Amino acid sequence: MEKMNKDKGNKDKVKENLITKDTLIGDAIEKNPKAAEIMFSYGLYCIGCGGASMETIEQGAKMHGISDEKIEEMVKKMNEVKNEFL
Repeated sequence: MEKMNKDKGNKDKVKENLITKDTLIGDAIEKNPKAAEIMFSYGLYCIGCGGASMETIEQGAKMHGISDEKIEEMVKKMNEVKNEFL
């Protein structure tokens, strides 16, 4: 029973820390500092911008002409890298 509760706790932690396209850019970087490198690699340079605390990943990406497909790919990559360290 204790192991089940621990496993559930780990799943809740992963879900709570999941980065989505609706995550604020600043929050994504707080959750996963490597997210900044990944965003840069996709042409999303909003990291130091004042909008990073108010814009979602999707909003920033759209402003930089990044396609929906690339946004999903970028978010997936941020979560893959992040979950390696959980």
